[in-house]
Amino acid sequence: MCEIYKVIKEKVQDKKKKYNKTFDDNKKKAKFELNRDKDGNIKFPININPSLILVATGTININPNYHSEHNLFPVGYVSIRTHASMFTRGVRARYTCEILYGDGKPIYKVTPE
Repeated sequence: MCEIYKVIKEKVQDKKKKYNKTFDDNKKKAKFELNRDKDGNIKFPININPSLILVATGTININPNYHSEHNLFPVGYVSIRTHASMFTRGVRARYTCEILYGDGKPIYKVTPE
């Protein structure tokens, strides 16, 4: 029984070693560049990737309905995403996604181009 436990323990430790790798910050490169003005403020819109443009980050509301333990829902957030069209098969369309202020809870608005 002790030998079986030893083998299992070694396998678990080997798995932990694989996942506890440290990353060198010099090797990580940004996937996109942030353009800044002369004061250092970020200039919008930001092209995250070919299918996502961040237009505005919005502002954080302290109302508990506008955040959760893991997520923020900032009022004024706007992004544009290119995705398959809901109306025409085989066509890609741009959708504007917004978070608006509602009566005590956020309103999520998606508008097709």
